[in-house]
Parts: sequence; C-alpha cells; structure tokens
Amino acid sequence: SDRMSYWIVDADKKSITYDKSSADSDEAAMIATQYQRDRRPLYPPLADFADAYYWAQKGDDSLMTAYVAACDKVKSDNPKP
Repeated sequence: SDRMSYWIVDADKKSITYDKSSADSDEAAMIATQYQRDRRPLYPPLADFADAYYWAQKGDDSLMTAYVAACDKVKSDNPKP
C-alpha cells in the first residue's frame, strides 16, 4: 500500500498514539507526485534513447527528434498538477 501509518510508541512503552498530521502530509505528497507515477510506464524505453543518441552522433537526428516528441507527449498527456 502507498499509505503509511504513523503510530508513535511513547518512551514509557505504555501508550501508543497515531500522528495524523504526518499521514496527511504524506498523503498530500502522494497526490502531488501522482503524475510522476502515471508517466513512468508511458515513457519510451531508455534503449530507444541510446539508439537515438548513437544515430544523432552519426549525424541523423531523426530518431532523437522522435524520442523527444514521445517524451513531450507523455508530459503533455499527464501534466503536473
């Protein structure tokens, strides 16, 4: 699960409390970065980047242009909040 529990055991080990503020803060962080998790599987493989880089070094930028366009589409289809 992406949710974390924040149970705090007091030093005397006789009481346990739940720290909701930490949980709320983590939940807000999870929501704020959801776009990153949505994007990750959609990016083209790094092997494609390596091939595009190789050919760009040889003077053919067409694969690199296509790779960057694919990355731009992932970003535009899954914008930051």
